[in-house]
Amino acid sequence: MNLAFISTVRGYRWAGTEEVWYAAALKALDAGHKVTAYVHQDIFVAEQIKNLVSRGGKVSTRRTMRFSRLWPVKEKIAPSFPVQQLRGSNIILLSLGSLLDVFYVPGLLESLQQAKTPYVMFCQFNAECLGFAPEQRAALRKFVGESAGCCFVSQQNLDLAERQ
Repeated sequence: MNLAFISTVRGYRWAGTEEVWYAAALKALDAGHKVTAYVHQDIFVAEQIKNLVSRGGKVSTRRTMRFSRLWPVKEKIAPSFPVQQLRGSNIILLSLGSLLDVFYVPGLLESLQQAKTPYVMFCQFNAECLGFAPEQRAALRKFVGESAGCCFVSQQNLDLAERQ
């Protein structure tokens, strides 16, 4: 089986939230599955990533551009999440800080929608203060509804997401 793990974390060398997908990826490799991790360049230097690669995993990195207005052009030329690569996966695990990450990581939502590969969302954070625009709420409702599954780290986070 070909498994993809997409982490939305950036700004840290390694965050504790990465441990969940990392442990799952190692178990998958041990079971003989193929694993590709899509991570931000900030965590590419982590020892865990080096270990993942040494055990046979593949890693694709993305960077943050200084000029955010250029992102749409960059994503057309060199997508952070190439659709053809995602289509080669049997399933994708999205390790999200919050549900809004699918809007904050350029190219993520569009690539997942085009790839049509089953995906499971693992949401590790939610808060009352997160603001959803009406169009984001509708897009998220559709995105979650089309997912193969959605997990939250706590019942409270799930309850809040359902209200939002």
